Amino acid sequence: MNEKLPLLQLVAISQVYESGGKRFEALRHINLTIEEGEFVALLGLRLRQEHALRLITGLLRPSAGQVLYRGWPLQGVNPHATIVFSPSPSSHG
Repeated sequence: MNEKLPLLQLVAISQVYESGGKRFEALRHINLTIEEGEFVALLGLRLRQEHALRLITGLLRPSAGQVLYRGWPLQGVNPHATIVFSPSPSSHG
């Protein structure tokens, strides 16, 4: 039987930063499955959206969990993914 794997999966993803004894959780235990051909929108705080997109594209490695592309763990930059960030409304002069 030929099972089709999801295009992309975030499995129990967490992204944590620590500095000066302080801890910041950008993402906590995120699970997401994207099938080929699906259109997906990420809603929420811009910072958290950017972290999720950077993980999907391989620009960032998760503190915990795994990013899978077509069933395989993402190793480095994902050559099949592209992101473009638009300026925030507050950045307009």
